[in-house]
Amino acid sequence: MSFRSQSTGSSQFAEKITEDPVTYKTAQSTVTCIYQTHISGFWRNVTVLWSKNLMNHSLTVMVTNVEGDMNYCCKVDLKPWHFWNKKGYKSFEVEGNTVEVYWDFRSAKFANSPEPSSDFYVALVSEEEVVLLVGDYKKKAFKRTKSRPALVEAALFYKKENVFGKKSFSTRAKFYDRKKEHEIIVESSISGPKEPEMWISIDGIVLVQVKNLQWKFRG
Repeated sequence: MSFRSQSTGSSQFAEKITEDPVTYKTAQSTVTCIYQTHISGFWRNVTVLWSKNLMNHSLTVMVTNVEGDMNYCCKVDLKPWHFWNKKGYKSFEVEGNTVEVYWDFRSAKFANSPEPSSDFYVALVSEEEVVLLVGDYKKKAFKRTKSRPALVEAALFYKKENVFGKKSFSTRAKFYDRKKEHEIIVESSISGPKEPEMWISIDGIVLVQVKNLQWKFRG
C-alpha cells in the first residue's frame, strides 16, 4: 500500500493509491537509494528513486511508516522543457506530521544516469530539521529551507542501479572503510566475431571477467 501527494491549494497532502508510483511499461534506467532517517520521533526508511526512459524522467521520495507496511510518496517530474521551473517545493503528511521536499536542478549536471552527478540538492525537512540532504549544494539547501541540520545525519544503507542498452557503465561507491569512494566500471562486448563478454573493474583493476554471455543477459 502506498500514498502519493496530491495538490490541495498551495500544499500537497498524501492520498491513497493502489498502483505502484513508478510504472515499468517501457525499459528504463533507475537509481534507488534507501536512507535511514529520524522523522517525527521515529527512525524511518526513506527511499529516493530516480527513473528515466525515453518518455519520462522523474524523482520519487517515499517515506515508510513506523510499522514498515505503508509508504508516503512525493513524485517530481523532471521536464526537459526550458520553461519548466527546475526549482520547487512540495509537502505531504506522514502519519499526521508535515514533511517538506525542496529541490533545485537549475544547474544540475547529468551524465549517463537518471541521478544528477553534481550541482543540485534535494532536501527533506521535518519539524524545521533537514532530515535528509541529497546533492552537493548543501549551503544553498540550508539557506532556502531555513532549517537546521538534523542532530543525527541520515545514513545511506542501500543503493541499486539498473541500466539498459549500455556498453559501459560507471559509478562510485564506498565499501567497508566508508571514507574513500571507489570507481566501479562495468563494460561489455556483445558485437563482433568474439563471444559476448563482460568485465567489472574497481579503481582500474579488472576483478571479474564473464565470458559467453547469454542473449538478453541481465545482471
